[in-house]
Amino acid sequence: MKKEKFIRERPGVKGVTFMVEFRFFDRDGKEQRYVSSFPSWKYPTPGAALKAAVADRNRALAQYDTIGLAKKRSLTMQQALERVFEIEDMAPETERQYRYIGSFALGPLAGKDVSKVTTADLRCQLKRLAQQKPETALKRSLYLYRKIFNAVAEDGFLVSDPTRPIKKVPDSLVPTQKRAVTMSCTIEDVLAAVDAYGTKSEESVFNRKVMHTGLLLGYALGLRPAEIFAIRKDSFDFAKKEVTVGARVGSAVDWHKADIVKPKTPGSLRVLPLPGYVIDPIRELMEIQPEEYLFARYDGSLWGQRERCSFLKNACRKAGIEFTAYQLRHNFATQLITNGIDVRTVQELMGHATPVMTVSYARSSDDKKKEAISSLE
Repeated sequence: MKKEKFIRERPGVKGVTFMVEFRFFDRDGKEQRYVSSFPSWKYPTPGAALKAAVADRNRALAQYDTIGLAKKRSLTMQQALERVFEIEDMAPETERQYRYIGSFALGPLAGKDVSKVTTADLRCQLKRLAQQKPETALKRSLYLYRKIFNAVAEDGFLVSDPTRPIKKVPDSLVPTQKRAVTMSCTIEDVLAAVDAYGTKSEESVFNRKVMHTGLLLGYALGLRPAEIFAIRKDSFDFAKKEVTVGARVGSAVDWHKADIVKPKTPGSLRVLPLPGYVIDPIRELMEIQPEEYLFARYDGSLWGQRERCSFLKNACRKAGIEFTAYQLRHNFATQLITNGIDVRTVQELMGHATPVMTVSYARSSDDKKKEAISSLE
C-alpha cells in the first residue's frame, strides 16, 4: 500500500489504523499537534480507510497552512538524533551503538538546522569519514541519516529528505585498503604472542591462560569473538564431545562491565562438536576458573570488545605480527570450503542466517586460483 506523508499505519488486533498526524503553529505562534485516526475495520476495505485519511489530511493541511504550517521550527541534527531515541523503542545496546555512530557521523553537521542540511552536505561528510573510517562505518552513517530525517518527518517538520538521492555509499568513497581478513600468521604464532605478553603476576598469568584457551577454541570452531567469551562451563558436554554456543558478550556501558546478550541470529544458537585437541586445555582452565563463565577474567568480569581487542593488539604488536580475533572465523570458513565441505554445512557450523554470508567469509588462496586455471588447460 502506498505510503502517504503525515499518515502512519498502526497495526492492531482488529486491523490497521491510519493515523493522520502533524504539528503546526497557531495564530499566537504556539506549536499545536493535529491528530485523527481512521480504523480500517470501520470502512469496507483498508483502502477506503486510507482514502478517508488522505482526504482528512488534505483538508487539515489546507486549513492550517494559512496560520503557520509552513513555518519551520529550528531543530539541529543533534537534537533530531535525540528525537530518534525518543520515538523508537530501542534496546539499550542498540541505542549505545547508534550514539557511537552519531559521535562521528554528524561531525560538523551536528549543530546545523535539519531544514538546511542538503544532499551535498551529507556527501561531503561521507567523504570526510572515508578518510578515517572503513566502509561499514560509512554505510551505518548513511543509515543513521535516514533515521534522523524519518524521525523529523514523523514529527511533522516540513523538510525534504536529503538522503533520498544517495541510494548507497558511492564506490568512489569506499576505502581501497581494507582490513586483512585472512591470517598472515599461524595460530601457533598468535598463541605464542599471547603467552609472552604481560607480567608474571598471578592475574596476568591467569588472563593469558584464559585468552590462550579462548583463541584456541575460536580457531577450532570458527566462533565469533563475542561468542567465545560468553560460553559457560555447563555449555560443555565432554561425554558427547559437544559445546553449545550462541550467546554473546555485548557492548559495555561501563568500560569494565560487559553484558551477555541474545544470539545474533536464530541460527547462532547451535551445538558444535569439540575437536580432541581442545578438550584438555578446556578441562585445565575449568579447574582454575571459579566463575560460571569459562573465559571470565581474573577479577570475574567478562572480556568486552575493547578489552580483548586492546589485549590482542598489544600482544601481537610486541611479537611483530598482525592479527585480529575475527580472522580466526574467516580462516575457519576458508579452510572448510577449500577442503570441499559443502556451503550448507559450513553455514550451520558458523551460525549464519544465509549461505551468502558464509561464502563471503571464505577467501581463495593463490594456489587454489592457479589450480583452477590449470584445470582448464
